[in-house]
Amino acid sequence: MRQIVKFIPHFAFFLVMAGTSFGQSMTSGTKIIHVQEARTPKEGTLTFYNNMSAFGKSAGAGGTVWDVRNAINLDYSFTDNILLAANATLYQDLNDGSSDANTPVHDFSLTLKAGSFGFNADQFQLGGLLNINIPVGESTSHNIPFSIYNGMGLGITYSGFISYYGDNLFPDESYSLHLNLGFANYFAKNNEGASPRHVGGEKDTSGVFTLKNNPFEFKYGVGAKYPFSYIDLYGEVWGNVFIKEPDQFVFGRESYTYLTVGIGAKPLDLLKLDISFDLLANGSKNTSKYKLLSTGELLEMTTGGIKDVNYAPWRLNVGFKVNILPFKTTYAIDPSRRYEISEREANEIRSRVRIIEEDEAVTRDKVETLKVKRKDVETNLKQLRDLLKQLDTNQDNN
Repeated sequence: MRQIVKFIPHFAFFLVMAGTSFGQSMTSGTKIIHVQEARTPKEGTLTFYNNMSAFGKSAGAGGTVWDVRNAINLDYSFTDNILLAANATLYQDLNDGSSDANTPVHDFSLTLKAGSFGFNADQFQLGGLLNINIPVGESTSHNIPFSIYNGMGLGITYSGFISYYGDNLFPDESYSLHLNLGFANYFAKNNEGASPRHVGGEKDTSGVFTLKNNPFEFKYGVGAKYPFSYIDLYGEVWGNVFIKEPDQFVFGRESYTYLTVGIGAKPLDLLKLDISFDLLANGSKNTSKYKLLSTGELLEMTTGGIKDVNYAPWRLNVGFKVNILPFKTTYAIDPSRRYEISEREANEIRSRVRIIEEDEAVTRDKVETLKVKRKDVETNLKQLRDLLKQLDTNQDNN
């Protein structure tokens, strides 16, 4: 309860302040694929994560259109409840028909995450984050076709999390459920928008234009994880609802929902490999338009000769995680393995066992109290029945 009280100001802060999308890896520790867990790693934990995602589709005579993205993430936990993460997108196809890509850095973000605030014997955990995303380079090279909206200026996201773990002593080895809710502000107004000069093969286009809106969106994510000895199974539903849509001449201005399934292999405590598949469930209708200078006609934007595609209908993700600190080379968690735990971890386990035992003792006391009260009630009822019976007898005699 004391932790919950300490957490309330932090949680309120995350709800009233304004990272990048759930579709990107804002942290490398305690997350599924796109959905964050409310737990944070232990103090002194340093984690590296590399994520590559790809989508491809035939464009007929135009060949095959590919959208490839690669990003890295580095986390460090300053305390058991606070971590700081840095994320950089090192490669991103522009998908504008020019065959160009944004590299070596497409965008950069910093994330402050708070979590591991438990209640109900730590089976439930609360957390939240604040993320600031900074596009690197010209704004006209951002907001990529086939990708979710990432802004053409500074982006600020704030999110709150709640997680449930089936085993409060060993949460990493138990099934878990996670809920993410948040908002994102994008300060794009007065920046230059992407030129559609290569889009759809039409030369007479509006070229570069000035953005008039600062998009604002509600973001959500629900995820589940079921671990086995050497693998984890994942499932997620995540997406957004635009409260204020981006400009008409911008890609990714539609609300969307993605379904994700994945598997994580963990042969060593040091390493983990994630492979997941995203499927677009909602938001495939393209509403982005561009204007012909010659006639003023509004036409649908197409990319690489592909019509009616705004977000990638599917996407394959491959993630590689390295636990740098604390350095462990033991095999992954398995019941047959002999656990090697530090004195601090042992003390934490003893503390949690003590809490459970205290809860059980309190429950037993309450049960005994209820039994005594039940006996008292039964005695009182018997006395009332005898009294009523005596009154009825007296009335009959009279």
